[in-house]
Amino acid sequence: MRISPKQFMQGLLYAAPILLLALASCGGGGGSSTTTPPVVAPSAPTGLAATTGCSAINLNWSAVAGATGYNVYGAASSVQVITVSNKLTSTPDTATSYTDTSATLNNKRYYQITAVNSAGESPGSNVANGTITVTCSKVGGSVQGNALSLTNAVSTMAGTAGKQGYVDTVVGPPQFNNPASITTDGTNLYVADAGNNVIRKIVIATGVVSTVAGTGVAGYVDTAVGVPAQFKGPQGITSDGTYLYVADTGNNAIRKIDNAGTVTTLVGNTLGTFSSPAAITYDGISNLYVADSTHNLIKMLTTAGVMSTTFSVSVTSPQGITYAGSYLYVTSGNSIYQVTTTGAGTATLLTSGSTVLQGITSDGTYLYVANTGSHTILMTPILSPLLSLVAGTSGTAGSTDGTGSAARFRFPGGITTDGTNLYITDTGNQTIRKIQ
Repeated sequence: MRISPKQFMQGLLYAAPILLLALASCGGGGGSSTTTPPVVAPSAPTGLAATTGCSAINLNWSAVAGATGYNVYGAASSVQVITVSNKLTSTPDTATSYTDTSATLNNKRYYQITAVNSAGESPGSNVANGTITVTCSKVGGSVQGNALSLTNAVSTMAGTAGKQGYVDTVVGPPQFNNPASITTDGTNLYVADAGNNVIRKIVIATGVVSTVAGTGVAGYVDTAVGVPAQFKGPQGITSDGTYLYVADTGNNAIRKIDNAGTVTTLVGNTLGTFSSPAAITYDGISNLYVADSTHNLIKMLTTAGVMSTTFSVSVTSPQGITYAGSYLYVTSGNSIYQVTTTGAGTATLLTSGSTVLQGITSDGTYLYVANTGSHTILMTPILSPLLSLVAGTSGTAGSTDGTGSAARFRFPGGITTDGTNLYITDTGNQTIRKIQ
C-alpha cells in the first residue's frame, strides 16, 4: 500500500503527542527533570528538660530536622503556655538551649518549645517546668550559693572564632579583641575587652553585646561632661551587683563604673600603688582584693577606694583571684593558693597543675579554673587539691562546641558563674563561651 505525503504528515501529527507522553513517562527526551520538594513545617521538638540554678533556669531540647530556629515560651501555668504574651525569644534562636533569667525565687515556670522554618511553626514540645529554690549572693565577681549541676555542654555565646575586632550587636555579629576577664551581676555578663580598651556587656538571656565604657582608644580618662572615659588594656573586672570595678592594667589603676556607664578612678597610678594589676574580686561586704602582678602581692581596698595599710600578701605574679566562703583563691603560675583575709593575711598552696592557670571563680562549693596553658576548664571542691576536667582536651587547642572533652578552647582566660552556668573568655578564639 502506497502512502501519500499528505497521509504521512497527518499520521506523524497524530503520533507525536503519544510519543512525547511515552518519553516523559520513562524519563526520556534527552534530558532529566527534577522537582524540588516543597518545604514543610518542622515537627515538634522533643526531649525538653529544665535545670534550675539560683538565678536562672536552663532549657535543653533535641534538634529537629528541617528547623531553622526555635521559639521559647514560658508561663506561670501549664495551661496554654504557647501564646504571644508568653514568648521569650523575640526572634527564633538557632541553639537547642535557652537560659531564662526572668524566673524568680520559688515561682514555678512552665515551658514549651516550637521549631520554625520558612513553611511555618511546629506544634509545641512537651511541657517542662523548673523552680528556683535557693537564695544566692553576689560574691567574688560571680553568683554563689548553688552548687552547679552541669552537663558540661559547651557553646559559643558571643563572638566568632578567629575573628578579632570591635563590633557590637547593633552593628553586626559581635567581635572581641583578646577578651581578658569576665564577671556577672546575675543578669548580664561584663567583659574586660583588653585589646579594644573597653568594657563590654552581654545580656545573658539574649546574647546581645554592647559597650559599657571606653572608646576603643587606649588612654587614661575618667568620664566628664562631653568627655568619654578611656582605658588601657584592662584585664581584671568584678561586680558587687551594682557597680563594676576594673583593674585597668595598662594604667596601673582601679576604676569604678556605675549603672550609667560613668567611670571614676578609685586608686590612680599617680600613687604608685599598683603595677600591672591583673585581676580583682569582691568579698560580698565592702572590700576589693587586687592581684598586683608585678609587685607579687595581693592588696585590699574598700569599694570607696580606701587602701588597707595592713593587708598585703605575697604571691608570685598572681593572675586570677576570687572570693568564696571566708577565703581568697589565687592563681599563680600552675598553682592555686588559698589566702586568708584576716589580719595581715597568709597564702597557702592548695593545689598545682601542669600548666599555667589563669581565671578562677566559685559557686560556693567548687572552684572552677581556666587552665590557659592546656586549653581546658578544670574544677576542684573548695579545700581539695584534686583538679578534674570540666571541658576541653589537654594540649589540644580549637574552637569546637561540644560536651566535655569533645569541646575545644584556645587559651581560655577569664571565668565566672551566674549560679547556673559557667562563662569563659576564650581569649585565643576571641569569643565568649558558655558551659551548662
